[in-house]
Amino acid sequence: MRLPHLLALLLLTACDGSSDPDAGADAGARDAATSDAAATDAALADAAVADAGDVDAGPPPPPGPWTVYVTVGSENRLAVLDLDEAGVATERSADSLALPSNPGPLAHDPASRRLYVGLGGGSSGIATVSVAGASPTLEGVTPTPDPVYLSVAPGQRLVSAFFGQDELRVHDVSGAPAHPQVRMLSTADEPHCAIFGPNGLLYVPHRNGMTTWWLRLRADGTLDMAGELASEPGAGPRHIAFSPDGAFAYLVNEYSDSVSTHAVGADGALTRLETVDALPGGPSDANSAADIHVTEDGRFVYSSNRGEDSIARFAVGADGRLTFLGTTPTEARPREFELTAGGGYLLALGQDSGSMSVYRIEDDGDLTSTSRVALGDGLLWAIAVPR
Repeated sequence: MRLPHLLALLLLTACDGSSDPDAGADAGARDAATSDAAATDAALADAAVADAGDVDAGPPPPPGPWTVYVTVGSENRLAVLDLDEAGVATERSADSLALPSNPGPLAHDPASRRLYVGLGGGSSGIATVSVAGASPTLEGVTPTPDPVYLSVAPGQRLVSAFFGQDELRVHDVSGAPAHPQVRMLSTADEPHCAIFGPNGLLYVPHRNGMTTWWLRLRADGTLDMAGELASEPGAGPRHIAFSPDGAFAYLVNEYSDSVSTHAVGADGALTRLETVDALPGGPSDANSAADIHVTEDGRFVYSSNRGEDSIARFAVGADGRLTFLGTTPTEARPREFELTAGGGYLLALGQDSGSMSVYRIEDDGDLTSTSRVALGDGLLWAIAVPR
């Protein structure tokens, strides 16, 4: 019999750019972030824990079904799909939402029942979308440059990273859009992700800055620098993910086609333990690594490879270190992918194929295809919301 799984509900965020950030963007004004003396630290809510129990064979049935939202860049729309407990995805075409311009990153706020959608192109900004009803509805757009990453934060804040402008912005999303900006902070070169760890700190890998920052978000929206760790030379840290207990952090390195394991200290500091290749033959000039996620039971790490067009699979040891299990072929240019809340399925998006593939996560970490849906070119982001 298999040991019980430990499932921890993670903060729902999003993980890639709304358009190719290598194209650059107009530089925006940078304001120095200020700190109010009376401000107190913002804290993340405690993760709820559920025990899946023993099973005799195979993984336990994951909770579901889910509603899946996917940004379709070529059609300027938000696609809506049903995903059932068997891993079969079906598009609800009638519920698709037209957007003002090219959509990319997504973030979900379950408390307000909203999605935030990064927009690129001629009408760049952050779209606020209500998902309180059967069909999503556009509430409005907050003008900003083209965001590469969005994270919902405590205190009704939204933190966004801007790859082309080298900055972070914090918006107050307590009211209707357009949402007021409360802080802006200049960063190192090319911040590609801004995600809250289980310890409540904001972690920001910088691809060409070759560094990862961690910051403290205060109640007034101020971002205070808490520390940083330089990457290995030429690695290109892009995205970060955490073990459920917050003891370990995993960085996917775009240029070196690898994943770095870090211990997370009591103060949030990262200490690099190892770097493991994400390709069977080591780094390749024809590939660039993209996204990374950890399963909610903490047993497996997955990362995506653009060029080899695969999902790399890793087993997690008791010491947090990784064992490379191999790769699973997937959609063309799998830039961003998603793990369903509660575990069970991996959703891979093909930026160049225009299709989303669904895989069941097996008890040994292998991936078994359960369905595939054609949605349109330029798929950049997916979020699966339990129903």
